[in-house]
Amino acid sequence: MNDVKVSVIIPIYKPDFWFDECIKSIANQTMDKAEYEVVLILNGDLSYRDYVHSVIDKYLKENIYQYFETDFGNVSNARNIGLDNARGEYIIFVDSDDVVSVSYIRELYIVSSIDLVGICRTQDFEKRIEDAYQTNQLILQERIVQEGGSFFRNRKCFSNVWRKCFHRDIIGVERFNLNFSIGEDMMFCLAISRKIKKFIFASVDAIYYRRVSRKDSLSRSKYKKKYILKLVYFRTLNILKIYFKHFRENDLLLFLAKVVASIRGGIRLLKM
Repeated sequence: MNDVKVSVIIPIYKPDFWFDECIKSIANQTMDKAEYEVVLILNGDLSYRDYVHSVIDKYLKENIYQYFETDFGNVSNARNIGLDNARGEYIIFVDSDDVVSVSYIRELYIVSSIDLVGICRTQDFEKRIEDAYQTNQLILQERIVQEGGSFFRNRKCFSNVWRKCFHRDIIGVERFNLNFSIGEDMMFCLAISRKIKKFIFASVDAIYYRRVSRKDSLSRSKYKKKYILKLVYFRTLNILKIYFKHFRENDLLLFLAKVVASIRGGIRLLKM
């Protein structure tokens, strides 16, 4: 019988010391080790295989885990592999350069349900967790979520998949779109938004520590102007496609807001 309650999906791309910190925080959770599994997907450069296995041997000997690898360096593909093999009733995504608090998984699991998505507080850090801080944007976002309201007011919650806990019925057969390397989280969240009743905050003890200084991350790469314009065009079309696929159930204001955000995001990239 499968007793796994939560699957923690972690894509790994060109890992360094920060991966060690991430896995240590996942391994030392207050949740019973028999109740959650760690799904690791090394993607891209497979020469890091030995290092990844050394970290697994160091921290995950007593944990349930699955390990996969692919030479396709694409975070969406890695997450899809994780989703296809996850055994937990709930799904949590963690980026391999980030860190979570010791009760992170347990507290998110407690507040989540078949149509409620648990969400937690976020703190940014550069080198040390001890120096983590909250930006004004993060504080404002947390206040809006706590106050509730429409998906439009809580639209920032649909920008990423980390710091959340999804019931697998919310995700269903939806998968990340491999055609996008920017905004793939947002489009995935939009695709499942119709199945979400609302976001609910976990205890203050659940904290997602987001590393903001990694320079070689895929999400921080620079792109040519022609690529950015093409990206914005096709990303906008895809948002509209997602909306019209289930337009009776989808929130129109949320999707319009994301179209505007997509265009603004493209403009920011052009200015970089």
